[in-house]
Amino acid sequence: TLPSDWNSTTLVPENEGKDPPLQYQERKVPLSSFLVNNETPSLEHRSHSSSDSYSSTQTGQLEYYFPLMAAEVSNDGDGVDCDGLGDLTKMKFVHEASVLYAIKSRLAKKKPYARAGDIIISVNPFQWMHDIYSEDTQNYYINKFVWKFPEQVQKRMYLSPSIPWGEPHVYEISSKAYANISKPLNPSKATTTRQNPNQTTQNGKNQQYRQDQTIFLTGSAASGKTVTSKIMLTHLTIMELTRPIQDTSLKRSLENSNVSGVSFFAKSMSVTKIIEGNPIFEAFGNAKTCGNNNSSRFGKVMKLQFDIREDSMNPDMPHTRMVGCINSTYLLEKSRVIRHSAGERGFHIFYQLLAARPTFLMQVWKEGFKINESVEEGGGRRMAWPSDFRYLIRDSRYSIPDGQDSVDAVPGMSDSKNWISTQKALQVFGIVGEELITLVRALCVVLQLGNISFGSNATESAMPQSGEYAVVTSDIELKKLSSLMGVSTSMLEDSFTEKIHVVRGVAMKMKLTPDDASKACDTFAKELYGLIWNYLVEKINIATDATRTYSSERSSQLGHISLVDMFGLENFPVNRFEQFCINYASEMIQHRYLTDNFKTMTDEYATEKLRLDGMDDLQMVDNSDLMELLGGKIGIIVALDEECVRQGGSDSMFVYKVKVVHEMSSRMVNDRHHGAGIFSIRHSADTIEYTADEFMERNSDQMTHDLVNLGCQCSNTIIKEQFSKVDKLSLAVSGARKSTKDTVLSKFRSELNKFIAAIDKTQTHYICCIRPNGESKPLAVGQKETLMQLRAIGAVAATKLNKESYPQNMSTCDFLKRYGFLYFEDIKDIDRMDPSAVKEGAEYVLHQLLPKENINGVEVFPWSIGETKIFFRSGVLERIEIMIDEFIQESASRLQSWVRMRKVRREFVIYRNHVVLAQALFRARVERRRYWNVITVIQRIQSNFRRRLGTL
Repeated sequence: TLPSDWNSTTLVPENEGKDPPLQYQERKVPLSSFLVNNETPSLEHRSHSSSDSYSSTQTGQLEYYFPLMAAEVSNDGDGVDCDGLGDLTKMKFVHEASVLYAIKSRLAKKKPYARAGDIIISVNPFQWMHDIYSEDTQNYYINKFVWKFPEQVQKRMYLSPSIPWGEPHVYEISSKAYANISKPLNPSKATTTRQNPNQTTQNGKNQQYRQDQTIFLTGSAASGKTVTSKIMLTHLTIMELTRPIQDTSLKRSLENSNVSGVSFFAKSMSVTKIIEGNPIFEAFGNAKTCGNNNSSRFGKVMKLQFDIREDSMNPDMPHTRMVGCINSTYLLEKSRVIRHSAGERGFHIFYQLLAARPTFLMQVWKEGFKINESVEEGGGRRMAWPSDFRYLIRDSRYSIPDGQDSVDAVPGMSDSKNWISTQKALQVFGIVGEELITLVRALCVVLQLGNISFGSNATESAMPQSGEYAVVTSDIELKKLSSLMGVSTSMLEDSFTEKIHVVRGVAMKMKLTPDDASKACDTFAKELYGLIWNYLVEKINIATDATRTYSSERSSQLGHISLVDMFGLENFPVNRFEQFCINYASEMIQHRYLTDNFKTMTDEYATEKLRLDGMDDLQMVDNSDLMELLGGKIGIIVALDEECVRQGGSDSMFVYKVKVVHEMSSRMVNDRHHGAGIFSIRHSADTIEYTADEFMERNSDQMTHDLVNLGCQCSNTIIKEQFSKVDKLSLAVSGARKSTKDTVLSKFRSELNKFIAAIDKTQTHYICCIRPNGESKPLAVGQKETLMQLRAIGAVAATKLNKESYPQNMSTCDFLKRYGFLYFEDIKDIDRMDPSAVKEGAEYVLHQLLPKENINGVEVFPWSIGETKIFFRSGVLERIEIMIDEFIQESASRLQSWVRMRKVRREFVIYRNHVVLAQALFRARVERRRYWNVITVIQRIQSNFRRRLGTL
C-alpha cells in the first residue's frame, strides 16, 4: 500500500469502456504535490506522459497526472510490489513520480539503495541497519563481483534470510573497483578470455586490463557520504582474505616475502592505521551544523594503495592486498574556529578536549583550567566548559547545566568517550606523551586567542592622542596566553595591535584599530588551527604511505582506489564565503559526474544522429551554464579575485559588479529586495542566498609578517615548526605585490583542476547520496526535498538514458571485419569500400544475427546503427561473441571430424591391405600344403601301382 502521506490511488483503465487486465492498469498521482511555488508545468513536464494524462477538475483548474508506478500492479490489487525496483531501469514508466515512489517505498522496507545503470543511489536512513552490512552480505558481493561465484552456488553457501540477492548496494561498487584493479597488467603474462577489443564502457574506457579506480560520493550535506566512505573502506580491507582458493606454493613464497617485516597475507599495521585515521579526521575536521550532527567541514580524497602480485593458479585474478593510503584534504573551514551560527558547534576536538579527565588537563595547562567542584562526570571533576572560551559560544544561553556531558552536547554523542577514541587513534600514529601534550597545548592556544579582547587607547588615558589605536584590555587572559606560547606579553600585544608596512625598502610601523586588532588575532587563530590540521595530515600520511617502505620500482606498480568525499551542497540560514567555496566544489563534482555519465554519451549520439528518450531531461540537469557563471573568464570567482587586488575594493562593489555583469544569466536571481551585500544563485538542487560580508577578507586570508614571526618565536615545537615552514615558503611576506593567484579561491580552484586531471586517467564510479528529510528522522522521506536532490543528480535522466542507451559500440567497418565472414565469402579490402556499402553490409549482418526482440512489451532491435558506428544494448556484444564462439566451435568440430575421418580411413585402408595380404599368404600356404599333400598321395599311388606292375 502507499505511504500515508501520499494521495489515495485510483486505477485508471487505459481505454474507456473496457477493463483491461489488472496487470496493465496504471496508478496515477496528481503532479501538484511536486510543483514548486505552484508553477504551471512546462511543456517538458507534459511530454513525460501521454496526451490523456491530464484532465480538468470540477473547479475548472487543470490537474496534471503522471503514471505513478513503473512496475506492474500486483495480482491481489493491494498495492505495488517494490522489491523488484532496485534497478530503476527495469521500471515500465520512468518519470519523477515513479522514481520518487520507488525510492520512498524501498526506504520504508529498509532498502536504502537503488541502481540507475552503473550509478548507485544511496538514501540516508538515519539509522544503522545491521542486516545489510553483515559479514555474509559483504562476502556475497565479493564472491559475486570479484570471485565470480554463480548465484546458485552462493544460495547453497549462504542460508541467511538477510542476504540481499541481486539488490543494489555500495558493496557492489567497492567489489567492482577491487575486481577492476585486480585485472592483469600485462596481456602477455596473463591468459584472458576473448573480449572484443572495441568494446567500451559507458564512459569510453576499456576495462579489459588493470586500471586505477575512483569512487565519487556526491550529494548534499547530511546525505551520508562520510559513513558510506567508511563502509566501503572497511569492505575493501577484507577482500583478499576472502579468496576462495590459494596456490600453496605461491602462498608460501608470499608469506616469506616481507615488506618492512610484514607478511603479505598478514593483517598489515598500515590497514589499522588507515582505519584509525578516521577518528582523527572526524575530531579535528567535523562539527555539528544545523542539519548534521557530524558534518565534515573539509573535502577528503583517500588514495588507497594495493600491492598486486600474480597468482600462478589464476593469472586473471592476481593477489591484491591493501598496503597503504595517501590522504589529501581540501578547504578546511577554518572560520569555524572563531565563529559558528546558532545551534551549531565548533570542531569536535575542542569539546572533546574540555571533556577530558582533570588529571590530563592539569598536565596540559594548569594555569588555564579551573576545577568545577559542583559537577561530577564519570567519577571525575569537570575542569572547563565551552562557556569559558569565546570562540565556542555565541550568546549568554550557555550555562553549566547539572549532570550534562557538555554545555552544547550533541544527541547520541559523548564528548568524553569520543576523546578517549581520539586519544587512542593519536596513539596509533605515535602522538603520545610529550608530543600529545604539545599538540593539546597548541589547541589551547587557539581557544585562548579567542579570550583576548581589545579596546581603544582613548579609554586608557586622558592625554590627547595623535590617533585612536588598539590596546589589549584583558591582561589576565594575555598572561595565560603568554605562558602557553612561551613568548612575552609585550610581543603578543605588539603583534596583534601593530602592523609593519615596507615601502620602498623602508619598514614603517602602523597602529591598528581595535577591530583590526581583533581580526588579526582571529586570523592568527584560524591559521594556527589550519597548521595543526596540516601537521596531523602529514603525520597520518607518513604512517600510511606505502611508497615510503616500498622500492621505487615496486611503488610504481601499486594499484590505487580513490575514495572521494569532497563536499555536498550547503544551504544555511546565512551562507558566507565558506559555503560559496563548498558549493562551487560541489557543482564542479556534479559537472564531472554529468560529463562522465551522460555528456560524452549524448554528444556521441548527436554526432551519430541517434535520438534517445531522456536526452531532454539531461538538458534540465546540465550545469555547464552554472560553471560558467561561477568559474568562467568573467565569472564570480574572477570578479572576487580582481576586487581583492584592487585598491579600495569592497564586498558591496563585488556584489554590484556580479549582478550587473551576469544580469541576463538564468542562474543569477534578480531580486530587488536583496541588500547591497546579498546575491542569490540557482544551484543544481536549490536556490541559495549568499551574504558577501567578509568575502574579500576571507578570500585574501594572508597574515602579516609580525604574526608569522610570532608563531616562529613560540616555545611550542609544533607551532614553531609549522610557522617556520610558512616563513620559508614566503606565504606572508609584507609588502609583496598582490596577485589573483594568491587568493584562497584561486588556489582552491587550481587544486580542484589538478585533482580532476588526475582522475581522468582512472575509471570512475558514482554513489549519489540523498538526504531524505531535514530533521534526520529515521526512514522518513520528505517528498519535495528528496525530489529536488533527485533532480540535481539527474536520477530520471540517468534512469532513462541507461534504460534506452547503448553502452557498447563498434565502428561499422570493424563490425563487418569481425563478423562479416558469417554471411559473406569475400570480406577483404573493406577499408577501400564505399562507406554506404559498408553500412549496408553491416546492417544486413545485424538483421541476420540480431532480429527484433521484446523489450518492455515493444518489438525493437537490440541495436541501432548510426553514421559510422553501431550501438548495442547491454550484453548484446557478448551474445554475438557467444554466437561466434558457437559457430567456430561447430566449424572446428566439423573440421576435426573430417580430419579424424581421413586419418581413420587411411589407417583402415592400410589395415585392410595388410589383412588381405595376410589372408592371401595364409590361403596360399594352405593351398600349397594341400597341393603337396595331393602330390604326395599321387606319388604314393603311382609308386604302389608301379610296384605292383613290377611284381607281375
